[in-house]
Amino acid sequence: MSYVILVVDDDEATRDGMKELLEAKSEHCRIHTANDPLEAISLFHKYKDSLTHVVVDYFMPIDNGIEFCKVVKDNNSKIQVILFSGNKDLEEKVSKDVVDKFFVKPNGREVVEFILS
Repeated sequence: MSYVILVVDDDEATRDGMKELLEAKSEHCRIHTANDPLEAISLFHKYKDSLTHVVVDYFMPIDNGIEFCKVVKDNNSKIQVILFSGNKDLEEKVSKDVVDKFFVKPNGREVVEFILS
């Protein structure tokens, strides 16, 4: 199976680390990255028909990750949306209609395993 994944995080080390983990685990991953929701929306609209997963940080400049997750689900509900944050209390507040899976940072390996399973 091929995976087309958009990783959105304003922290460069986290974003690049997630990309490297995914590429190391599967040669069938094509990864796009964005550092804020505005860039993410642009990339999402460009690749929305081929994306299989979106991995989004909650806390970002401009807007939080939930708003971007809503855009994704409103436009293509087949894309698996994964939200991750350093704040574990957010999991209870996240709507299952908007987010398919929540992970607490820095569990990048768990996110990768979830995507590739």
